[in-house]
Amino acid sequence: MDWLIPANSKIYDHERSFADFGFIDWKQGGIGYSVGDVVYIYISKPEMRIGYKCIVQNVGLTKSKIRKDKKYWVNSADYQSSLEGSFVRLALVATINTEKLHLYTLRKFDLKTGPQKAKKLNGKLLEYIESFFSKPKLIDVFAKESDDAISKSIKLNRSSRLKRLEKANLKPKLVPVTSYVYERNPDVVAEALYRADGICERCSGAAPFYRKSNNSPYLEVHHIVPLSNGGEDSLSNVLALCPNCHRELHFGKGI
Repeated sequence: MDWLIPANSKIYDHERSFADFGFIDWKQGGIGYSVGDVVYIYISKPEMRIGYKCIVQNVGLTKSKIRKDKKYWVNSADYQSSLEGSFVRLALVATINTEKLHLYTLRKFDLKTGPQKAKKLNGKLLEYIESFFSKPKLIDVFAKESDDAISKSIKLNRSSRLKRLEKANLKPKLVPVTSYVYERNPDVVAEALYRADGICERCSGAAPFYRKSNNSPYLEVHHIVPLSNGGEDSLSNVLALCPNCHRELHFGKGI
């Protein structure tokens, strides 16, 4: 689903908030957002134009799960009242500044006035807005296996699974994939690896091998609180881990 929502820069500094964090925890109200929805943000007067494209990263967030953003509110009373209800996390995909997305032009596509609340987008208006943002590229991906698909395969008897393998295409097909990732600070990664000095900061074991590129001990830098959950890209929020510990933290549940 694609949405158009209003933002008032006289009440909240969206530009600085996005610049500092890359996402905003937005009041959800009764809107039925779903993770993965695209949200375009219309900036009200005096700009009167679409200025941001975002993707819904989380829905139904409570007050305790959102980041503190009081400094971006012009009026502290508005900030306090904003803390009620549930929230949706909007991760910034792109910022744009063009008069071609001004209300005067959008009216040609039946947007009579600036939106006062969330509005579903479709048809020619959506096509026009989308044309100003980069399209997802077709890329060759070493995709993560789907837990659901693997579970279904495991439930098959072995004979059925082997028959499917006999007919399977040996050349993986290309599929269009849209990805949104956080741009991590390389200094945090480098300093964490320097701090660890080749020793996993979880199991205290030595790195299992050396990198072919520079002969350094191979460890992977892991965020304790994920960036997608509001974690900081800082030395205090990372560990340098051996691949086994790293995978266990992401996928394991203990033995």
